[in-house]
Amino acid sequence: MREITFDILGIPEALARPRAVRRGPHIGIYQPKPTWQGIVSLRAQEVSRSNNNLCFHGPVRLLAWFRMKRTSALPKTREVPHTTKPDLDNAIKSLLDGLVPALVVDDKRVVALEAEKRYCLPWEAPGCQVTIREILMPEGAGRKKVKGG
Repeated sequence: MREITFDILGIPEALARPRAVRRGPHIGIYQPKPTWQGIVSLRAQEVSRSNNNLCFHGPVRLLAWFRMKRTSALPKTREVPHTTKPDLDNAIKSLLDGLVPALVVDDKRVVALEAEKRYCLPWEAPGCQVTIREILMPEGAGRKKVKGG
């Protein structure tokens, strides 16, 4: 069973949605630049290259531990859950889009997910710790049965 764990430094953001803008009689649609997703993508490529171009082709379990930027009003000695934006599901979407295709062939391959977001402690940097773990398929699983044979 293959497994890889690595850290991504930066402030986690949600995946930006397309925006529409009107300029006179014209309407334009644009996609805001995904800064966090770009950081994730670069880190995923770096991790893949340093592990002999590792890429998971089968089903995987993804563990993601987001450390969000802390505010000064928080206690300095204990972990505090992050209950404001970005939503956890949107942060995960952005993370997954950055991991594909460098480490995971397609985000459909993620069949199990565990995630958490919290404020980082004073000695930690904002970012995300990611573990990708291969799930072994039982012998013969995923194969189609052929009639009459």
